Amino acid sequence: MRRWLAVLGVGLLCAGGWGSVSAGEDVNALVAPYLSARDGGLLGEVVGRAYTGSRTPTGPPVPYGSVAVMLLPYSSELEQELDRIKAGLKDSLRGHADGAARVVAARQAYERALLAAGAGEMIRGEVSDADGQFRFTGVPAGNWMLLAWRNVEHPIRGRKVQRREAGQFIDNVERIGYVAVSFWRMRVDIRPGQETTATLIDRNGWMIGVREELRLPETQGDAVRRRQGATR
Repeated sequence: MRRWLAVLGVGLLCAGGWGSVSAGEDVNALVAPYLSARDGGLLGEVVGRAYTGSRTPTGPPVPYGSVAVMLLPYSSELEQELDRIKAGLKDSLRGHADGAARVVAARQAYERALLAAGAGEMIRGEVSDADGQFRFTGVPAGNWMLLAWRNVEHPIRGRKVQRREAGQFIDNVERIGYVAVSFWRMRVDIRPGQETTATLIDRNGWMIGVREELRLPETQGDAVRRRQGATR
């Protein structure tokens, strides 16, 4: 039996205290109904759109392109882990800063468990197009978790370090910006021969996390050499 959350808990604890060790779910038993529905041709579709409200009182909605959307077999353990992550955002500054990375770690641990159980095809992923639309076809009937996210970069101009100061900044990093990650999470019931609609808008977002963008400080000499290299 594949106890996926136990593996997640050990990995996150080693990485810095994330997560909790649990007996976890039997992933083989969890995916069995989905595999049975697939083999029996009991398939449905999910169609959706990601967008925000108009920038003007009378204008049309603004689509969100390049939103990553995933469908995963519904897991109560994954749902509980995601709830713990969101609750932890308020515990500390580190909890807030690590939230997005913890969501990724939880999702990837579950995906690895699905792969190990021979259910890799149950990991479904799409990206919204320029109109914010996405579609999943041939989805086995059952309860699924839809998890989606959108990245918005917020760059900050890094300070150029003078040559005489360069030795003071060895192995130090500077913050050059951050990425705000807007997540959506919802439960989707797929029924044979039917089309299920999923709408991703700002009002039904699940969580907003951040990811810092870091780099080693750049000296004035580094900038000059980079410009010279670009012109050769």
